Amino acid sequence: MARSDYPESRPTWRGRPVNPPGAPPSTSRGSSGGGGSGPRWRVILAVVFGIGAGLMLLLVFGLSSQLQQEESGRLSAEQEAAQAAQQRNEAISAANDAIARANQETVLRATAEAEQSESELVAQQETALRATAVADRLAAEQVAQEETRLRATAEAKAQLAASETTRESRLRATAEAETLQSKRQRAADHTQAERELALELARTSPTIKAIATGELKVHFEPLPWYAGSNAGQALQDVMDSLDGRNHHGARIQVTDSEDAADIYVRWVRDYGDHALGRAVHQTVIHVGLGSTNCNDEWQAFDRNTVVKILWHELGHTLGYGHSDDPNNIMYPTTDTRFELERDVSRVIAAGWIWRFPLCRAGRYSIGLETDSDDDGFEVVVARGFVDWDDYHDGDYDAYGSCVNGRWHQITRTCDVEGGAYVYVENYDRDDAIRVSGQIIQLDDPPWPEMQWDEDAFYYDEETLVYYRELFAEE
Repeated sequence: MARSDYPESRPTWRGRPVNPPGAPPSTSRGSSGGGGSGPRWRVILAVVFGIGAGLMLLLVFGLSSQLQQEESGRLSAEQEAAQAAQQRNEAISAANDAIARANQETVLRATAEAEQSESELVAQQETALRATAVADRLAAEQVAQEETRLRATAEAKAQLAASETTRESRLRATAEAETLQSKRQRAADHTQAERELALELARTSPTIKAIATGELKVHFEPLPWYAGSNAGQALQDVMDSLDGRNHHGARIQVTDSEDAADIYVRWVRDYGDHALGRAVHQTVIHVGLGSTNCNDEWQAFDRNTVVKILWHELGHTLGYGHSDDPNNIMYPTTDTRFELERDVSRVIAAGWIWRFPLCRAGRYSIGLETDSDDDGFEVVVARGFVDWDDYHDGDYDAYGSCVNGRWHQITRTCDVEGGAYVYVENYDRDDAIRVSGQIIQLDDPPWPEMQWDEDAFYYDEETLVYYRELFAEE
């Protein structure tokens, strides 16, 4: 229905008419004349605010829709970009695989080509070597042929020369053989002369004799009557140690035959001049069996002294000089002991004194007795010499632990210093008495090293080797 069909009307706001849009505002405030303009403005403002609010709602709704659309578009674009990136990466990976396969094929192709080139080079080298070997073989054959020709020529010349000089060659060979035989004979004569000289030396050198014959025979003269009672046992000890002994390759043998002996041992009563024994020409040994004591009385040596003297002189005979070692048997001097220091038997007149020295410091066994049943004797062992007056006055220094006192028979052991004297007095003023007994030194000197000192051996190893080789050639 058209607007003209209806009566004209005006909108109202709470009973008040509202001017249509575009109509001039009404100046009427109501029937009361101007009192109605205030409410109309409030209506207008409300309308304006309503419209603004609607517009704001529309604007917010539109912006929200636009943002949703943009977000949806952005997500779609990102998905498409991700898909595109994945496709691009797959394409790149496929391209890389293709490139790697291509590179591998290239390397394999290059390796195959290098191997083929190397095989061709080896084949060429083998061909060259075969050619060289063939050339060498041909050259060797040519050289062999040339050598054969030259050898045949030389043999022909040699045969010709041999036929021309056969007599000269025989003469030269004969002369050379005679010269060689002469040299051999001269060498044999020289060796024989050396052997004869060595054998001559062997007459006075048991060591050379031992090398020449391989043995040494030693003969000991029987002991004389004046030997000490234990000298026989000393001799037996030495013979037991010597018999069968090896001396630089030679066997030592003790023999009863003086004629078969190489070394002779003889005995003397007293050598004198501080000598105890002597090796004469290294084949004869003289051994002293005793000496005089400090009282100028001859006494026989004891068993140990005889052993030491005999072994020392045997060392000289077998080629050993004096040793520098004071503990060795080959040292120039040795301590000696008598079997009896003094054999006492003396008639002492009434009231007289008999005195005698003890020859050295040490321990002594003093045993004395008298044949008188009634009268005894007085014994004093004093330090040093005491004259008659001092003795009777008691002016002397005695060893109180010895045999001082008056006795018919006494045996004591006494330790004295050097220079001691024994005084035996017959204190009876009427009759003479006989006092007899023995003085024996008890302490033994140190026993030396009985192995002969090799440092004192006369012969060096070179000399021994010379003699061994000289007699080994026989």
